Amino acid sequence: MVKNYSFVKNQLMKLFSCLICFLLVLNLSAQNRYSVQLTNMDKPEKTAVFNEGDRVIVYFNDTSEICGNLKAIDQSNLVVDSVTVPVNAVQIIVDRKPKSALFKIAGAGMVIGGAAITAGGFALLAMGLLPPSVESLYLVPAGLIADYFGVHFIIKGINKLGGKGKQYDIGYRYTMQIIDK
Repeated sequence: MVKNYSFVKNQLMKLFSCLICFLLVLNLSAQNRYSVQLTNMDKPEKTAVFNEGDRVIVYFNDTSEICGNLKAIDQSNLVVDSVTVPVNAVQIIVDRKPKSALFKIAGAGMVIGGAAITAGGFALLAMGLLPPSVESLYLVPAGLIADYFGVHFIIKGINKLGGKGKQYDIGYRYTMQIIDK
C-alpha cells in the first residue's frame, strides 16, 4: 500500500513539473520578437534584415554614433549596447557582422594586387617622363590609369580587411520598418 502512494506522488510531481515547464516555454515564446527590415527604395526586392544580437554601427541625425550589439527592438526604439535610440533618429546603419577568413584573404589579395598595379603604373609613368619622346604620349596616360586602378584596389582591399560591412542610408536609399518575426 505504501508503494502505491509513492507511485502516485511521483506521477503527480512529474505532471506538475511538466506543466510548469510547458507554461514557461509558452511564456517565453509568446514574447513579441521584432527585427529591423531595410528596403531599397529603387529595388524593393532588395532587403536587409537585422535581428537581435547583430553587430551594428548606428549613426544619428546629429552625427553621433554608437557601435555594438543590437539588444532589443520594439516599434519605436532600438537598444544598442544598453543605449536606447529612437527609431526616427537613426540616419545610417552599418552592418558589422563578422566576415569569413576567405573574405579577408580576398581583401589581402586585393591590397597586394593593387600595390603591384600601382608599382607598374609608376614604372610606366617614369619611363614616359624621363626621356621625353613620342612614347610618352601613351606611357604617361597608361601609367596614370594604372595608378588610379591600383590605388582603387588597395582602398577596396583595406575596406574588406577592416570589417566594416555595408552601409544603409535611411531615407536616402533605404526605408526602415520594424517587423514582427
